[in-house]
Amino acid sequence: MGILIDRSGRDRYSAQDLAQGAGRYGVGVLADALGDDTYERYARGQGYGGACGAGVLIDHGGDARYVANDTDIRNPSAQDPEHNTSLAQGAACGKRRDYRDFLNGSGKGLDRSRADLKELDCRGMVGGVGILLDRAGDDSYFGGVFAQAVAHLYGVGILDDRAGNDTYRGVWYAQSATAHSGISLLAEGGGNDHYESVRHMRVAAAHDYSISLFLEEGGQ
Repeated sequence: MGILIDRSGRDRYSAQDLAQGAGRYGVGVLADALGDDTYERYARGQGYGGACGAGVLIDHGGDARYVANDTDIRNPSAQDPEHNTSLAQGAACGKRRDYRDFLNGSGKGLDRSRADLKELDCRGMVGGVGILLDRAGDDSYFGGVFAQAVAHLYGVGILDDRAGNDTYRGVWYAQSATAHSGISLLAEGGGNDHYESVRHMRVAAAHDYSISLFLEEGGQ
């Protein structure tokens, strides 16, 4: 478990991967009490729960800026390689077991012995829980693919912004979107908000036995 608590000041957090409230096979918490803060990273953070993990980011006040870098492409998305896979801002993702796990190095099928099957069972892991809670302020959220309350493979992704005039910008799987038995919630407590994404699966979009919820409680 890792916990970071900041009580005041205008802060800037910068990282590349697995940071700012991120947990994979563990728990990561970042809590910032006051100030206009900036959170920057590339992949898996700002409230991210990986396989069997939980990540929580709580910002209690001030105008916050959440950025999942999508201009410098370091982690190209399978959906659109011109954008990064963000998995940020209330995101959760499991570890998929697919047909490639049943092949050996030569491309032939594995011997289905008991030992082989036991190894394969360890490769597929359910998603965790990722939560971003922002209590106040005029906030901005920027991300690429899988950003802003998103979940994949039995994960749970939540973004809850309680107040302020907020801006959301994503690409694909954004603003409460799920795939493969995930659950997501984007809850907006009030304010005049703007939502934008350039591709598909956005604003309460669910795929493959998933549940996506979008709750706008007030404002325009």
